[in-house]
Amino acid sequence: MASSSLMMQYSMGSVAATTTDIIRLQDWVPAILSKRKASWGYLTRIFEGGRVFYNTALVTEQDIRQIWTEERLQKRTQRFFTLGTALGGILDIPSAHDFARAISHITLDYESLIAADVKSKSPFNIDYLITLASLCDAIFQVYDKLLTHHKKDQVWQATTLDSFQKADTRFKKVMVTIYKDLEALARDIMTDELNSVDPLGGLFSHSATQDDDSESQY
Repeated sequence: MASSSLMMQYSMGSVAATTTDIIRLQDWVPAILSKRKASWGYLTRIFEGGRVFYNTALVTEQDIRQIWTEERLQKRTQRFFTLGTALGGILDIPSAHDFARAISHITLDYESLIAADVKSKSPFNIDYLITLASLCDAIFQVYDKLLTHHKKDQVWQATTLDSFQKADTRFKKVMVTIYKDLEALARDIMTDELNSVDPLGGLFSHSATQDDDSESQY
């Protein structure tokens, strides 16, 4: 936790990273890389279909396609496609410094694309589920390569750490968006399953929701 806080302060320019600080941060990096790699790998498997989402609900490809239609998510699909394609094009960069810097630039461009709210220029609709699975796999490969670099180099330069931290923060925003959608879908699936077993389940669920809303006001 201390290393993570130090990295955030350094990237914001509020502190100057000393040699000792940089060495301390090296212990934090592999743990984060391994955690992110596992999370993105898990998401990739979820979007391949037929997986239980965190032991709550079985999420199938049919469930996903019923909720996330291409018409509804066409803009997001195009953005994810652009991000995934860009990441796939830099996986062969040999040095950790150049690789981390390229990732940082790509994720910054991605956020600029969102801010500009540019309409898709694609002449055809891109499949959201396939695009999402491909993006998750691409980001998984990014973290896998970063982890390989760190194991080989042991110590990254301050500029490499800075580029990595910025890219990691942007990737986390993408992950949060995806997880929110999955959690909402899992809740719907569980509610439907409960209602099919107990006709009063919907009544209890509705009552519980009202209670939660009432409690949230205080």
